[in-house]
Amino acid sequence: MQASPSRTLARWSALHRPSRKGKVGRLAHWLCIVGCIELCALLLAHAAGAEERITDFRSDIDVHQDGNMQVAETIAVNAEGYEINHGIYRDFPTLYRSPAGVNYFVQFHVVSVERDGHSEPYQIERITNGERVRIGSANVVIPHGAHSYRITYDVAGEIGFFASYDELYWNVDGLGWIFPTDKIEAEVTLPTGARILDYTAYTGPQGSTAKDFHAERLADNRISFETTRAMDAHEGLTIVVSWPKGIVAAPTQAQRTGRFFAQNLPIFVSGIGFIVLFIYYTVTWLRVGRDPPVGTIVPLFHPPNDLSPASVRYIHRMAYDRKAFTAALVDMAVKGYLKIRDDGSKFELDKVGDSSKLSSGERRIGDALFAGSSTIKMTDSNHVKFGNAINRLRESLAAENQKTMFVKNQGYFWIGIALTITIAAATAAASPASQEVIGIGLGLAIWIGVVGFSLTRALQRIVSGANSFGDRIGGVFQAVFFLIFAAVFGFASIGIGSQLAHDVGLWPPVLLGATAALNVVFFELLKAPTIAGRKVMDEIEGFRMYLGTAEQHRLDVLTPPKETPELFAQCLPYAIALDVENQWNKRFEKVFEEAARTPGSSGAGAYGYSPAWYSGPRLSHIASGGFAAALGGALATAAASAATAPGSGSGFSGGSSGGGGGGGGGGGW
Repeated sequence: MQASPSRTLARWSALHRPSRKGKVGRLAHWLCIVGCIELCALLLAHAAGAEERITDFRSDIDVHQDGNMQVAETIAVNAEGYEINHGIYRDFPTLYRSPAGVNYFVQFHVVSVERDGHSEPYQIERITNGERVRIGSANVVIPHGAHSYRITYDVAGEIGFFASYDELYWNVDGLGWIFPTDKIEAEVTLPTGARILDYTAYTGPQGSTAKDFHAERLADNRISFETTRAMDAHEGLTIVVSWPKGIVAAPTQAQRTGRFFAQNLPIFVSGIGFIVLFIYYTVTWLRVGRDPPVGTIVPLFHPPNDLSPASVRYIHRMAYDRKAFTAALVDMAVKGYLKIRDDGSKFELDKVGDSSKLSSGERRIGDALFAGSSTIKMTDSNHVKFGNAINRLRESLAAENQKTMFVKNQGYFWIGIALTITIAAATAAASPASQEVIGIGLGLAIWIGVVGFSLTRALQRIVSGANSFGDRIGGVFQAVFFLIFAAVFGFASIGIGSQLAHDVGLWPPVLLGATAALNVVFFELLKAPTIAGRKVMDEIEGFRMYLGTAEQHRLDVLTPPKETPELFAQCLPYAIALDVENQWNKRFEKVFEEAARTPGSSGAGAYGYSPAWYSGPRLSHIASGGFAAALGGALATAAASAATAPGSGSGFSGGSSGGGGGGGGGGGW
């Protein structure tokens, strides 16, 4: 049997009776008991009412004859210091976007903000699809308990104009509130002379058609709505009111068209920008970038104009790459200036002769590599010398061949880049959403350009290495590197584009991406051979035809030179330069097989070929046609490594193994 409260209290009192008898002791004793009871009651009351919530959300909506509206929202809240410390914030959507990516903006202007009947500081902040009114001060913490906020604002562009009536379709409080709401009220006042034709409302979460509301006509042009149940967080009230046409001024077709263009200005700016850049590049290409017509290509058994292998590659590609340096090193060795020593993992270059037979670019390489020493190892400890040698070769090739053999027209390209940046900035600046997207637009254009450049370089490496290096060469390694680089920047571009799409819509990022891609395409198209250069390029193509034709019988009718080990070595640097070293080596399989069976023959050795310009285990592939590819790939990789400063690379980047208007919501801060 359960004890009564009075008996329980008596027992507790007996247990805690003070030791000293008398009136003062008894009084203190009972005061202690009463105080404990009151404290418990206060704690229980606080716990029961500590939930932060909106106790009443009232919206007074005045529709004006010009189509604008003034809305006064009175938001009564219970603040307990959890979410609401400094005040509340109210989010209001101003940007709407159709499934086709077309923008529609409404105008939103705050008139006044009050708390508990007094003016309250506030700030306007940009959010993804609208504006946030942050009410309160970061330096002030409001008292716990009930507070009433009143936000008055003007909006335009919220009225729907239909064939037989006009309509207000209005999300009163928005579904973004993080607090539950005890009651939502709305009162709509139409212009004088208007008569309400029909009305309805919806309650609950997004997409709900529940009708937990009560409505009352207050006059012909006034109506009130009130919810009949409390709303949880992210639930709200949406109202619909219609009236006859002619009361509220509808925008004219010219106004609608002007508003459409103004609100979707980023689409038009980016689209016009793309067209302008395309026209610029097309006209420029027609004027300065078109290649002279290709002549008749016939096999040629010697390099044209006694060009060096590095010059042949530079002219053939109209660009410098590291393979030009590799071809130059092999040519310098074949001409007796240096010897390539190879232990299977590292290379060493020994200066063994004079530079009388070298081209000017090759002499500059020799001067850079062998300054103060006749031997140099191809390791990163010598990166300064190899970097200097590569730069000297590049400068020499450019001085000898640019403008005489081909023109890059890079000045026109940089004008295109400047136009692209201008288009991106103008597109972002044209957005009514936020000026902050200017940087996003510029970033997107730049990053897409980087992706396009990386993909172009990857494709160039794949094409240049497919015939000569296979899966073992540095060209394929470079292609993989550029593809990974493009993928990383590509994902980043998607992220930047998504952010930009939030502010200006889908089409501007797409058009900006296409604009950036134009630069990548025309960077290559603007390069053009001169008339003299076109003739030399045709001869280079004829020489490449000879070097790359593995079937001897196809050339017999043209009486090619006799195939000997000396001819193999003499043309090997050119075969490397023109990406046909595999085919050139295969042409000489029988020559080296015969030499291997005749050890006493000229140049014969353990592998059938023992040249003075090279020593190393890769000669074991000479008779199978793999020596040229193995040497060219390994030497190119070693040269690239030797030109790279220690610690400048990273295992992470190049390592191996491994409905309606209104709405919004709010919260506390």
